[in-house]
Amino acid sequence: MAISNKDRISRTLDLLRDGLVPFVERELKAKLGSSWQKSVDDSLREDLRRRADGSIAWDTQGLFTVMDKWWGDVFRFPLGRMERSYVNELRETRNDFAHEKTTFTYEDTERALDTAQRLLRAVSAGQQAEAI
Repeated sequence: MAISNKDRISRTLDLLRDGLVPFVERELKAKLGSSWQKSVDDSLREDLRRRADGSIAWDTQGLFTVMDKWWGDVFRFPLGRMERSYVNELRETRNDFAHEKTTFTYEDTERALDTAQRLLRAVSAGQQAEAI
């Protein structure tokens, strides 16, 4: 059975999460220090979801929100303007997917997958990029 475009987007969002988490946490810790989680929570309207052990239970929405909020102080130096565009485009894709605002055409799906691969390669998440 063929995989649907919606399923391809869902799988890609999962791979984005898995590939972005190590990069995002590493960069936040490097720039904000050991209290980076508190700094991030303090900057957001809602605290990020936590697991029982207190670690952040990242999802793509949280990752994209934090990357956007902290772009100038944390992410603009390891990444560039093009990667910021990727983050914003993928954030829109994630929102459309989560809120079922659109039917993903083949072209829309291919673009989202390509953009996700480009972002993942930029953060050295080659395994996830190749899985897409």
